[in-house]
Parts: sequence; structure tokens; C-alpha cells
Amino acid sequence: MCYESVSSGDCGDDGAVCGIGGLINAARQKLWDVVSELALAQPEPELRVALITYGSPAYGAPSFVKVQSDLTGDLDTVYQKLMELGTSGGSEYVGWVLHDAHEQLSWAESNDALKLIFVAGNESADQAKQQHDFRSVVAGAIKDGIMVNSIYCGNVSDNIAPGWREVAQLADGHFSAIDHNNGTVVIATPFDDKIAELGTQLNSTYVAYGARGEQALENMAAQDENSRRLGKSSFASRGVVKSQSLYNNAKWDLVDASKEKDFELSKIEKKDLPEKMQEMTLEEQKAYIEEIGAKRAEIQGEVNKLAAQRRDFIEAERQKMKEQGDKSFDAAVINAVREQAELKNFTFKENFVEGDGK
Repeated sequence: MCYESVSSGDCGDDGAVCGIGGLINAARQKLWDVVSELALAQPEPELRVALITYGSPAYGAPSFVKVQSDLTGDLDTVYQKLMELGTSGGSEYVGWVLHDAHEQLSWAESNDALKLIFVAGNESADQAKQQHDFRSVVAGAIKDGIMVNSIYCGNVSDNIAPGWREVAQLADGHFSAIDHNNGTVVIATPFDDKIAELGTQLNSTYVAYGARGEQALENMAAQDENSRRLGKSSFASRGVVKSQSLYNNAKWDLVDASKEKDFELSKIEKKDLPEKMQEMTLEEQKAYIEEIGAKRAEIQGEVNKLAAQRRDFIEAERQKMKEQGDKSFDAAVINAVREQAELKNFTFKENFVEGDGK
């Protein structure tokens, strides 16, 4: 299996970025849609996402860059960081943030890995040129197999747009200019309410264990609420992702952990198990996990059938928008991910139905 590593760069805390309801909100709205798209890839990828923000004086001179999260499969933690972002004006040092993304993140060493950076902003990409010229930075990144995609929040005819195009061209990436008044396009479907309901039901099928189990379970519910506040479409998209294998919580959930090839329930200390399981025999514990897992698979099967219909509905609407010129954040990211994944010999299923859950 190929190892897929995806870094999500965010133009972060510059108050001018794409205006109110702009890029940060677009990323919040569409993270789950992008992950859901990746779940269609074959062979099934292992996804890690990182979040780096830049352009805020609060991060301190000289770089104004902050690594919010290293590459991780813990999607809820990344989403939590994304939801906590604020806005404040500052300088966008594109070369500097790309340098830090290249040098500080724990990229996979394999050349078979799909390694992507998405960097976005609305100021000149040539700022801080003396410290970290983006041209030399992206040359180093592509040498290590990291493709850089740039998203300019503005009109493609602006005089600073060519610099953003060059960022992508030098690192085998994709350049997109998105409408600063239309950072994201939300498509409501008749299936959203039911998927959101089922996605919430999935929470009862998580069996938290270990030092951070309960905290992670609470954070999952908190990120459900964050997504719900963004609207039905975002909440439904999160529900779809929670029914796919890329949403894996084996580090704190016994159902996911039990599917790992090196998992041994007998090696988990009694104190690290849920109170309900502590008085069970080992066989009773295994049966309990299997029972909860079967319940999860049943719910996931329902979600995935609805998700296939939802995807068809959304795709039809996207085709209409494409004919009119779609300049949204999610279109820019999804189109780049698909094309670049195919360069690494991934293929994409046209639709997605898994009757037996993960």
C-alpha cells in the first residue's frame, strides 16, 4: 500500500484573507469534503494532515509562522486547531512558511508517498525574499517529492497573481485563483439531515481507553458541535468521513484498535480500560468490542449508502457550477489532490458504498 501524506497549509491569521467568510471559513467548511474525496482513492491511503498558519504578528518576528499541528492522522485535533484560529493583520511570508513546512513537518521518507502542500494568501508571494526566496524553497521541496499547490485569493489578472502561479509551477503543483467573495460553495442535499443524525449516533460506538481516551472522545463530540454550527452540509460531510476508514482513532478507541494487526487486548492494563470492561473476562471483553463494532458497521453502512446518493447530487450541482467557472476553495483543493494522486498511481472510485462499515 502506498503511504499518503497530505499537508494542509492555511493562509491563516491575516485579517484581509478573502474577506469575512473567506478562506479560513472555507477550510473549516470543506475539510471533511476533501477528506471524503480522498477516501475514494485506491489503494486505500493512510492520511496525515498538518496545519501551519502565517501572517500574524502574534506569532512573533521575524517569520510570523506557527506550526499548529504536525502531520497526524488525528483529524479531530487538526479540526480543533482550525476552529480556534482568529484573524489579525500581518505580513505573508510565503517563502518562510513553505520553508518551515518543508523542514519542520515529519514527512514520510518513501518516494511512493503523495506529499502535498497547499499554501494560500492574498499578498505578494515575494515578501521576505532575502530570508527565504520561495523559488529556492520550492525547488528543495520538489527535490524531496513534495508538490506545492498555491491558492491566490484574488483576481487572476492582478499584478501579484503571477508570483503565486510561479510558486506552484516550480514545484509541480497547481495554481488557483479563487473568488475572494466566494471562498466556498455550500451545496445542501436532501440527505444531509439523516447523515448528520447517523454521524452523531456513531459516537456511542467508541470505546475510549488509555490516558487520553476520554478526552479524545469529548473532543470528537466538540468537533461535531463545531461542524454543526457551520451548517447542515458541513455536519453531514463530517458524518460521511466518520463512516470511512480514513477516520481512524486506534490510539484511543478499542474498536478501531482491535483492527490493527499488532493489537493485543490482553496487554492493555486494567486501569486503562473503561470501567464497564474492567470486571469482564478477556473473552467477554473481546465479545463486547465485537458487539460495539458490529453496531458501528451497521450505522456506517447506512451512512455510506446515503453518502453515495449525496455525492451524485453534489456532483451534478458541481458540473453546473463548472460550466460557469467554479472559483471556490474546495474545487481548487479537490482538483489538485485528484490529479496529483493519480500521478502516484492512485485511482478514484466514481462512487462509494461500503455496506459493512470500515
